[in-house]
Amino acid sequence: MNFFDQSLGVSTVTFLINKNEKIGSVSKRLKEKNLIFSSKFFEYAARYKKLDKKIKYGEFDLTNKMSIIGILKKVTTNQALSYQVVIRNCMTNWEIIDLFKKKKFLINDLEGVELTEGAFAPDTYTVGFNTKFTHLIQIMQDQQTKILNDVWIKRKKRNSSQRRVGVINFSVYN
Repeated sequence: MNFFDQSLGVSTVTFLINKNEKIGSVSKRLKEKNLIFSSKFFEYAARYKKLDKKIKYGEFDLTNKMSIIGILKKVTTNQALSYQVVIRNCMTNWEIIDLFKKKKFLINDLEGVELTEGAFAPDTYTVGFNTKFTHLIQIMQDQQTKILNDVWIKRKKRNSSQRRVGVINFSVYN
């Protein structure tokens, strides 16, 4: 995706780096997008800074005004774009799966997996590019388990204190 601000002459590109993509491939594509002036110089700079093996995968917003070092810093740290998935209260499993399928940044790996209704906490989840459905579902289930465990602990404490109060009241009235 390209955005161009004519007043500044700045072009912003959402640049995708695939998992296990090599520095040579990345540098050639950066040159094709006019984000760097030389793919070879980019590769040399990456090797000199010892960043050539630290390239992260994901989507990055880069501009044609960024330096080679600026681009290298961005693509070797956790500055990839993140996406939000909003799970509303009372969504059914089929609604959740339908929502996931509409999100182009998620990978559908749910073939043959059956989901349990009510096992997923409603919340806003932040994920990266190419997050698997199963990974996001596991995060949602873990969140729901934490919520339920917290509720049960609070309930036990409340019931325990009510029983003590009841015993005291019983002994006072006898």
